[in-house]
Amino acid sequence: MTTELIQGNCLEILPTMEANSIDTILTDPPYGLSFMGKNWDHGVPGVPYWTAALRVAKPGATLMAFGGTRTHHRLMCAIEDAGWVLRDVIMWVYGQGYPKSHNISKALDTAAGFVREKVPSGPPVRRMIPGATQVATGSSLKSTERLYQPGTEIPVTPEALVWDGWGTALKPAWEPIIIAMKPTDGTYAQNALKWGVAGLHIDSARVRVAENDRHEYGVTGNTPGNGGVVYSARKNIAYQQHAEGRWPANLVHDGSDTVMALFPIVNGLPAARFYYCAKASKTERNAGCEKLPLVGKVFNGQSNHSANKAPGSVEDKFSTAPMQNHHPTVKPVVLMRYLVRLSATPTGGIVLDMFTGSGTTGVATIWEDRDFKGIELDPEYITIAEARTQHAIMEYKKAYQGSLW
Repeated sequence: MTTELIQGNCLEILPTMEANSIDTILTDPPYGLSFMGKNWDHGVPGVPYWTAALRVAKPGATLMAFGGTRTHHRLMCAIEDAGWVLRDVIMWVYGQGYPKSHNISKALDTAAGFVREKVPSGPPVRRMIPGATQVATGSSLKSTERLYQPGTEIPVTPEALVWDGWGTALKPAWEPIIIAMKPTDGTYAQNALKWGVAGLHIDSARVRVAENDRHEYGVTGNTPGNGGVVYSARKNIAYQQHAEGRWPANLVHDGSDTVMALFPIVNGLPAARFYYCAKASKTERNAGCEKLPLVGKVFNGQSNHSANKAPGSVEDKFSTAPMQNHHPTVKPVVLMRYLVRLSATPTGGIVLDMFTGSGTTGVATIWEDRDFKGIELDPEYITIAEARTQHAIMEYKKAYQGSLW
């Protein structure tokens, strides 16, 4: 197992790497959303990036790239136009997410030069929409009062009252993981023998089957019974249970109550047929970074926590206390380990991350005993990635008592 981190622009680093040398590319590129004011997130990596990646990948190599819900179509087109073959998209579904929505009502008050006041502690406050008729009941906008709870802001202008409750975005609840493949050199079998890479390692990524969780097969509808009577095929269901678990699906979820409630309960196991992992915790993202300086996240070009935000306010929910690993889009190690396993070759193979960030892919490859190369433009993130991967190596050695070293 080897781990190498390179600081620089991947468009400059990739041409220096050996062609046809990488087995898996697993990366979390910029989404092009200008997220938190970060300069690196102002555009989706275009065709030149994925052309350079195609050159270093072995024929049949797998590419897995995270995308944004608003911009993944551009990412997929760029990957395909570079010569990759699109194979699938994994949906990573989660319950923890905060909507980055623009408050239209508040924007109208701000444009008119008004600063809103919050409802003081005590009973809720009612405000009528201008021109509304006060009635006991009613469902139309013009005849319904709005109830404002303590701590919320009250619209000031008539226009703001009319537009109260309008926003511009939905709550984020999923992210796509694009799966592509470099064209094979011949058939899958021929490519496997020549290049040592082909397809996905299905068995290593199977979803564990719990007791009484049975797989139905051969149920195709009604079947004729004795005497010409038609019985439901479900009266004679055949079951099969794979010893290693369910076939991995193109859906992954975080196991939260919000997500679990979306799935039916079968044998007491909701959503059991899909792989799941929670979002990265603060402890996980900062492991190994304890000696690094605390840095506040940057929001719309303004740094740090809630210096100008009222505690508990809507704006303050975008802020977090300064931390050592201040990268804004850290993915969970468990999820990355799952993808590292799914894309493994019989010998493990080399994993490349073109946009390493704070090094989660590197940490995942260490725990899955695969070789890793990571490229990152930002020197601050390289420092964080180095600290996290070194910590993972130490923990791995402890866990396996140096048996593989």
